[in-house]
Amino acid sequence: MRIIADWTANMLDFRAVTFVGGNIVIDADGGDDTIYGTDGAEKIYAGYGKDVVNAGGGDDAIVAGGGNDTVDGGEGSDTYLVSGNKAGGWSSFQDYDTYKDSGLAGTDTIKAVGIGNVDIGLAKFDASNGIDAIDGTGATGNVRLLGGWASDSFDFSKVTFAGNNITIDTDGGNDTVVGSAGNDKIYARSGNDTVNGGAGSDLIAGGEGKDTLAGGLDADHFRFDTALSKANNVDTITDFEAGVDHLDLAAAIFGKLGAPGTLAADKFVVGAKAVDANDHIIYNATTGVLSYDADGNGAGAQVAFAQLSAGLALTHNDFLIV
Repeated sequence: MRIIADWTANMLDFRAVTFVGGNIVIDADGGDDTIYGTDGAEKIYAGYGKDVVNAGGGDDAIVAGGGNDTVDGGEGSDTYLVSGNKAGGWSSFQDYDTYKDSGLAGTDTIKAVGIGNVDIGLAKFDASNGIDAIDGTGATGNVRLLGGWASDSFDFSKVTFAGNNITIDTDGGNDTVVGSAGNDKIYARSGNDTVNGGAGSDLIAGGEGKDTLAGGLDADHFRFDTALSKANNVDTITDFEAGVDHLDLAAAIFGKLGAPGTLAADKFVVGAKAVDANDHIIYNATTGVLSYDADGNGAGAQVAFAQLSAGLALTHNDFLIV
């Protein structure tokens, strides 16, 4: 049975209703709707508009649809289904939603589904929001947990990621991100961001801006792949461990470092400045500043791109050209 509302803003309240039979579908269509489900299992399509959904009891399936929605599966093991991506335009992308599952039992999952890439737009994501898992295995392409241009706050420390195709991508703004316990890929993009990868072997790219980065537990990779700027694009890594973590330097930015792979020993020096023409990566062990000098000890100036702790036993083996 399918219940369909019109395109106006509707209040659909089924809390006092008992549906007889299975395969119940509630379709709110357009409008800024408020939807309350029953104590049983149903599938809810919020449709277009800025909707508020509380599915009630039962193992529900919820499709938020277009618009910045607030969705709550309530009790039971609920599944939030997301398809489409930002590249497909606003008719495909389902916008930035707020997920909060108030149920105390069951496993609640955001699941990406469909052919190609899927963008799961998030207005915010709290560790206490009741979501247990984010599952990318239902999409044939990559899955982005996508923030907007405002300052986002994402905490995935209580969430399990399923599938190796999931990327956290905050887009613009001064964002705060805490990764999951697994091996995360985090792209902070523009803005002065604060990122903690948490447990697992994480890949963290601060992007543009003055970011504060921590890999957390395990061996992490910190990627530098945006144009260098001493004034506007120096990241601070608070927990870099020499011999364990790695600094990934994009060949397109660090053009004098050679082919992809481990940095050659003669291209790295510890000191305040380059000693010869081959010294392109310079670690000042006194200040902790890490710099790139395209012409070594030539006339060109070195450019700082990272702030590490002072006194690290850093070697060329801590760098990868990517």
